[in-house]
Amino acid sequence: MENLMGYKFQPSNEQILYLMVEKRLNSHFSHHPIKDIVDICSLEPGDLAKSEDQVWYFFCEPHHKYMKSNRAHRRTKAGHGKITSKDSQIKARNGLVDTKIFFDFLPPWCCS
Repeated sequence: MENLMGYKFQPSNEQILYLMVEKRLNSHFSHHPIKDIVDICSLEPGDLAKSEDQVWYFFCEPHHKYMKSNRAHRRTKAGHGKITSKDSQIKARNGLVDTKIFFDFLPPWCCS
């Protein structure tokens, strides 16, 4: 086993968007490991698959805190997600990369 060589999955943003859009549009396109996850924003990081990777990719719809607002709802039972950088455009197709870090505590002002 120690002689086996592996490959690290580190695709470009354009490749990620292509794979995810292809999977959503074509049901026969199933030879890659990207999975659809419903309502990723409500899951705790510990509920996701265990992995040594520091970067995970998800295809999800935005969740808004208020009905008539674009303010994102990123709170879970154990913590909240915080934006760490501006969204970056993916040039090959119409897409965005949104980077967040999850803090596994809730500030005192948001607990009720």
